Amino acid sequence: MANGETEYFQTLHKRSHLEALDELHREFNVRARCFKRWVADGRLSRTDAQDRIDRLATAIDIVEATLAAESQTNSAAALDDSTA
Repeated sequence: MANGETEYFQTLHKRSHLEALDELHREFNVRARCFKRWVADGRLSRTDAQDRIDRLATAIDIVEATLAAESQTNSAAALDDSTA
């Protein structure tokens, strides 16, 4: 990727955690559909397909945990503000 393209994409990556999670779920569903076909066609090994799915599932778990922690922090802060 040329330097100008790298700078362009770096400025576009500002998204919320929820948007990132939505994209991870979308990608998970695409891979689940495509990988079945690619494994059957011999384009991808079953082991590689499962590894990639597992990695993506782990990323989803991490973002979901981050969102849950943020939600708890925000709820606690709102409660503190209302009782002050």
